[in-house]
Amino acid sequence: MLYLGGDKGWVRKELIPTAEGDPVPPPGQRGAGRGQTDPNAPPRKNNGISGDARRSTAALGKQAFDIKIDYAVKQIQGFLAGAAKSSAQ
Repeated sequence: MLYLGGDKGWVRKELIPTAEGDPVPPPGQRGAGRGQTDPNAPPRKNNGISGDARRSTAALGKQAFDIKIDYAVKQIQGFLAGAAKSSAQ
């Protein structure tokens, strides 16, 4: 969001230095459900942020966005190659 709309008011840039949310659950886990809380875990912040966004920059956002675009283009090219191959048969 900082890359795509940082200058459009979509991001409250003044809050980035304090943008620390709930910890991200380990891969394959969704986090504790109701009634399954860890008594030793720190209290939830429940601010809509997952992880630590304090190091966010527009440059990092551009990198992530470019990776998604590159992946989508490669996937579309793969679909087109598969469609051309099956129509040639």
